[in-house]
Amino acid sequence: EVLQRDISDIPDIRVVGPIWFSTGYERFELPPRSVAVFDSEPHRLLLHFPQSTLGDYLAAYPDLHVQFLRDIKRVLKEAQLKMVLKRKREVGTRTRKLYLKGFLDVIKSGEVVVVPSSLSVDAVVKQCLGAISMPFTSTALILREHGLPSAYYDATGWINADDRAAHGIPVLVGIDALREWVAIHWSDFQTDEGRN
Repeated sequence: EVLQRDISDIPDIRVVGPIWFSTGYERFELPPRSVAVFDSEPHRLLLHFPQSTLGDYLAAYPDLHVQFLRDIKRVLKEAQLKMVLKRKREVGTRTRKLYLKGFLDVIKSGEVVVVPSSLSVDAVVKQCLGAISMPFTSTALILREHGLPSAYYDATGWINADDRAAHGIPVLVGIDALREWVAIHWSDFQTDEGRN
């Protein structure tokens, strides 16, 4: 409706189903019992002020992205699931130093599989049981199209669980809500390590 109102040159606009992106990678094997985690690498705060409310969010919770990764790693490990991390993109020198330090700390144990950011979401989720995404990235919606469990995770309590930007995807606020959601979907993995 906004496009039709603002751009009179477009005669016909149609809403269609998903249009999947593909990738040049032929094969990228992920371990069994993998859960995809979709992060969004934060830029330096200066790049957000005064253009975005994300700047307020990051100013209030400077370790927001790091806590997102730490909590998910902890909960998935407790549930004997493998964390597969796909960052949205590599932002190079624009990355916040706090995030980079925390990211390297999370992955240094070798317990997290980091896939290239250039790999398509579709290629990742085809090998995963479900996904946990940073609010409000589109990856959660892609998982829903695949019929897989999908949720947004907010470690801070800043995000309203009923925010309409979630488009019906559950918003898990705090680590206890994350644990409960993981247990609902994959509790059988906690007691049967041999299961694939």
